[in-house]
Amino acid sequence: MVHFSDTPLADLNESPFPVGPRGNELGFEKGEGPVTGFVHNLNDPDSWRSAHLGTGIFSWQHRLNNRWSYSLYYQNTGTSRDFSDGPELDLFLSQIGVFEFPFDSSLLEGEIHVVGTQHHLQAGEHYLLLLGVEQEKESRSSQFISRTFQGGQSSTAFFVQDQVNLCNRKLQMVASFRSQFFEVDNPESIPELQGLDTPDAYTGALAVSYLLRRTGSKVRSQAANGFRAPSLSERFAELETSQGRLRIGNPLLRPERTLTLDLGLEQSLLDSRVRLGGTYFYNRLQETIVSTRLLQQTNAKGGLSRGLEIFVQTAPARGLDLNAGYTFTNGDFIPPFDILRFDNTVFPGGVSRAIDGLPALHWSAGFNYRRSR
Repeated sequence: MVHFSDTPLADLNESPFPVGPRGNELGFEKGEGPVTGFVHNLNDPDSWRSAHLGTGIFSWQHRLNNRWSYSLYYQNTGTSRDFSDGPELDLFLSQIGVFEFPFDSSLLEGEIHVVGTQHHLQAGEHYLLLLGVEQEKESRSSQFISRTFQGGQSSTAFFVQDQVNLCNRKLQMVASFRSQFFEVDNPESIPELQGLDTPDAYTGALAVSYLLRRTGSKVRSQAANGFRAPSLSERFAELETSQGRLRIGNPLLRPERTLTLDLGLEQSLLDSRVRLGGTYFYNRLQETIVSTRLLQQTNAKGGLSRGLEIFVQTAPARGLDLNAGYTFTNGDFIPPFDILRFDNTVFPGGVSRAIDGLPALHWSAGFNYRRSR
């Protein structure tokens, strides 16, 4: 499979711009007046953007016999975004004296190569093994005017999974483990990264379910931990300021880590025409990657969510399916620094608080109706 997309030159608008009262629109910059509003959708006559994206996936699958099958795969993704902005401004911004740099240009390019193999082995009647290895190499470059910055990282992952079926397939268990080893490439602009020891990541999971066929009940539970590797922008990003170039990326970032637990029960009634279920879940972000006040990337404590999910599915008539669900979520997080809200109240950093925008209650309902001759 191959996919390619191209966005030709697109004319960009200015970001929302704060202004003060008439006759003193920029006074707030010197502390000589308030901000009374924002102006948006102003045209920037010489600000342009072009973007290109290409991705391809090639895979090979082969079944050697009834007990062994394998696959080989390669994936490549390349992206490029070019931004340029000249000295021209919207007429309103020019009249109030906004300064615009003579010319600015930035080119961002990135590429990812992934190659791997997976093997499925039927070990006896009750065991299905999955073994695999994967190699990934990622590169990123940014060019501002005449200066180019390059950075990259590579990783090698080994993973194994064992699916077990016992008690005439009433008891099912899945255990998995994955280890991933990272190496940061040494860009010429950061010579101190030579020989850098980058933290590795290890994850595992265990899931168990048991079916009581006589009563139509199923009990299931799962425990797992996961991670997200730091992106290249989080490791190497730079910011142009009036004082010069500021490195905001952190090559020493550790992966984000999470822990999840859940316990559920499903029940079938009336010859499986009605299904009920409920799940208690617990998710903790043990460590996350955040930006400080100066946009520097760093590791910090994460958040916590726990709650209950309930669902009902029924088929009261031929061709008619009804379903409904309800979720209660209690979520909070620990901000790394003080947060000033729109009402001028301050949430202190390092103290757990509720997550804004995460609804505590959520419900859904739907139906499917099928009619045929």
